[in-house]
Amino acid sequence: LALMHRKQFGNLGELKIAAQLVGLGYHVFTELGDICKSDLIVLGDDYTPIKLQVKCRTVKSGAVILSTKKAGPNYRFRYEKKHADIYAMYVPERDLCLYVSNTELLAQTTLNIRIDPSLNNNKRLVRFASEYTDFNKALEKIKKS
Repeated sequence: LALMHRKQFGNLGELKIAAQLVGLGYHVFTELGDICKSDLIVLGDDYTPIKLQVKCRTVKSGAVILSTKKAGPNYRFRYEKKHADIYAMYVPERDLCLYVSNTELLAQTTLNIRIDPSLNNNKRLVRFASEYTDFNKALEKIKKS
């Protein structure tokens, strides 16, 4: 993974998320050109479109971080509700797909999701990866908002 170009790394995340959602029975469409702030469009049985922004993240200090901000050469922005309904994350070291509703992510600047137990075994106010593995659970959260 360390030798992989960052665009390949992102493509890997999109493909893994798409494959999991197809396996769950969803119809998945991809964005061409890497310009839009939505990476995938997902349709369920009722054909209501669900916009996904996909990130591929490596584990650092036992956690992965999802940010509402993005910057690169000649651009800087903060994601807004219109950009995505669900933020999906692929963690390649664990072959793990995580799903966060836009309402939960956009209520803060960053979201730390713990993959491994903390060294002091603290569980108070900790978001564990096991809380974010269910796409349908994230979907229910956006339907309630």
